Amino acid sequence: MGATYADLSLSGASASDTLRCLVDTGATFTKIPQTLGQRLGQEIVRNVEVELAGGRVTVRQLALANAEMEGVRSPILVTLAEEGAIPLIGVTTLEVLGFKVDPVTERLEPRTAIEYQATAQASLSKSSTCRASNGSLFTTISQTSASSICA
Repeated sequence: MGATYADLSLSGASASDTLRCLVDTGATFTKIPQTLGQRLGQEIVRNVEVELAGGRVTVRQLALANAEMEGVRSPILVTLAEEGAIPLIGVTTLEVLGFKVDPVTERLEPRTAIEYQATAQASLSKSSTCRASNGSLFTTISQTSASSICA
C-alpha cells in the first residue's frame, strides 16, 4: 500500500500557511512542527501524551488551529512536534473535515458523518439503588416507587 498526501491550509492569530502532509489514519491528531505553530500564533490547549510508531510515549503540546482542506473549513486540534517532523494529517482532522482515504486510489474522498440514535428504552429493574437527599444510599423494591423516588 502506498502513501496518501494532501494539502492542508492552517491559520492562527498571526499568520496562515499551506502544508503538504502525509495522511496517517493511524494517527489521532494532525502533527506540525512547533515553529510553524508558534509562527501561526496557535492557541495551546493543553499537553497530551501520544504514542509514537515504535511504542514510545512522548508529551506534545496540543493547539487549536483553523484548517481548510479541499474547500472544507473547520477548527481542528494539532500537536506541535520537533523541528523536521513530517507533517501528518490524523484521523480526527479527517473526521472533522468529512474525508476518508480510499485504499485503492490512495486519495481523499468525502464521507458521510455517522450518527446513531439509541432505540432501546431503559427500564428500571425490580430493585433500584437511589441516593437520599442526605447522601445515603437505599434500595427500593418496587419498580413504581423506584421511578417516583429516583426521579
